[in-house]
Amino acid sequence: MITLKNQYLTVLINEQGAELTSVKDTDGLEYIWQADPAFWKRHAPILFPIVGRLKDNQYTYAGHTYEMTQHGFALKLNPNYQPKSHWFCGPLRKRWPNIRLNSNCESFTNWSIIN
Repeated sequence: MITLKNQYLTVLINEQGAELTSVKDTDGLEYIWQADPAFWKRHAPILFPIVGRLKDNQYTYAGHTYEMTQHGFALKLNPNYQPKSHWFCGPLRKRWPNIRLNSNCESFTNWSIIN
């Protein structure tokens, strides 16, 4: 779990898929759904490159058929977390974390457009 904190908020990010799991203010007020499995087991997943489900979990591109599960593959990736990287330039330049979802063999196999 990645924790980011400043004088206003504490943010928790699940390393699996970079899913935002908690945003709390200094009074402890939670702003993110807390994944009650009786209703919905996720918090705020990154849905990429699709939102929803494909018919038969397949799509065809350039004459080839590929598999893609519901909501794509980003929520299965482990991000590359760089806690003190520079994200902004110029006068706004401060130390901000950089969380980057990198491709892997599965993402290249299942998302042919980047092949």
